[in-house]
Amino acid sequence: MEGAIEKIDKSSVLDAIQEFVERFGYAPTVRELAGGLGCGHSTVQKALFDLVDEGKIKRVPGVARGIVVAGGVR
Repeated sequence: MEGAIEKIDKSSVLDAIQEFVERFGYAPTVRELAGGLGCGHSTVQKALFDLVDEGKIKRVPGVARGIVVAGGVR
């Protein structure tokens, strides 16, 4: 298959963020999300941009663990 595009469900990314925060008390990095979900960094980045656009998360620029779930704690 030439040029296969990796996709992941945005709700899976959101669930992974929430589970990580519940377990560790702080937000995951993009690299941690990608590793945990078994996908690439750019795939997670795309999902995060979509989640920001939908108002489900916020991102703090320049902060490695700067993902904040809407209505939640970073």
